[in-house]
Amino acid sequence: MIRALDVRTQAKRGFLVGVLVAVGTYWLFVVASGGSPYSTAYLVALAAVLAFTFGLLATLAFTVVSAYRLSQRLE
Repeated sequence: MIRALDVRTQAKRGFLVGVLVAVGTYWLFVVASGGSPYSTAYLVALAAVLAFTFGLLATLAFTVVSAYRLSQRLE
């Protein structure tokens, strides 16, 4: 089942999306706004949590779409 859904590829894509969202969010709220009163370590930790959470959600979404497409092919 894991091979049929190609979960490894879906996870790579999902976590790439998660990292891109975290970097974009960091840039939008810290770099583009002219800085932040919070420490860099705190902001990096928040970005890591955002990347991980969004990566899991994106992986789930990609895998569900893959399962749907596989079910349509098998009918």
